[in-house]
Amino acid sequence: MQVKKKPAERVHGPRSRSKSTTEFTHPVTAKVQALLKRKLSSLGMASYMTENAALFGSAADDVLQAAEKMKHCGGWLMFREYIETGKVRLLRANFCDKRNLCTMCDAANARRVYADLVPKVLSLKAEHMNSYMLTLTVKNGSDLLGLIDQLFKNVRRLWNRKKRGRGNGPFRHVYGMVVFLEITRNKITGHWHPHVHCLVTCLPGRWIDAVEMRQEWFALTGADQIDLKAMKNVEKGMLEIIKYMLKPGDLYPDGSKNAGNSLSKADKVEAWHLLRKKRLRFSFGAYQGFLSDSLTESELDGDYLDWIARWVAGGYSYWQERTGSIEEAKRVV
Repeated sequence: MQVKKKPAERVHGPRSRSKSTTEFTHPVTAKVQALLKRKLSSLGMASYMTENAALFGSAADDVLQAAEKMKHCGGWLMFREYIETGKVRLLRANFCDKRNLCTMCDAANARRVYADLVPKVLSLKAEHMNSYMLTLTVKNGSDLLGLIDQLFKNVRRLWNRKKRGRGNGPFRHVYGMVVFLEITRNKITGHWHPHVHCLVTCLPGRWIDAVEMRQEWFALTGADQIDLKAMKNVEKGMLEIIKYMLKPGDLYPDGSKNAGNSLSKADKVEAWHLLRKKRLRFSFGAYQGFLSDSLTESELDGDYLDWIARWVAGGYSYWQERTGSIEEAKRVV
């Protein structure tokens, strides 16, 4: 049901000042503020790509086309505010869909996947199924596509042993699994370092044996570096895993502990172009169908108000779609 409402009271953006002693942050304002950071990040990458397209040789035209689309990504957004709960959902937008390059798009999809996965993980936990965070890697090398193929092939190989009912292997008690790729690069050698971060849920009273997992992975890949830890808090654990959707290629600031393996902007564009037609995440078992490709959020039940936001002169202005007006627009810069 669409509800009409008198024009909303003034909503103060982060740089606005209120004469009252208490400043109210509208839930739509908070949502727009979060997207504003991603929008600025995408604009910065698009600007770099436009200015440096010649560095990418035969891929220059693809880089320029992607940059042009990224400049307009998130130019307009439609939010739905649910009156009773105060929750806000992003339901429509003009996204560029340059996955693994545009942080605006990656953040939007990460929110959707998190919202879909967490209830499922919690429901399995209620059935006494414990979840774990598992990291698997392969040896560094210069052939990024080959390394990723090796990584994904061997993860699938372990799952297929379980699926075929052999009753052995480290995944024999796994009920469902989700896999996300992350890429870093050694600044000294120039070698790529792809690895996967996995959500793994086991049958009641079962678990993954870390020693067996390490031995089996070494036999398959020659790499024995794995990390396995229990997910004690589902919401926090899922945030830890989902964040890798935002950084298949991470850009660590200079001086950070990870800066030596960071991707430069040039590295990130190179990796994107190599992998742009490749799926970089997948799911098994109980989690099949929970990795949505949608960039918008699911609708809720209840009465609501719709809001429109537009990118104008370095910031977002937004207003109620039916009861507001341009003159009453709120500003977030």
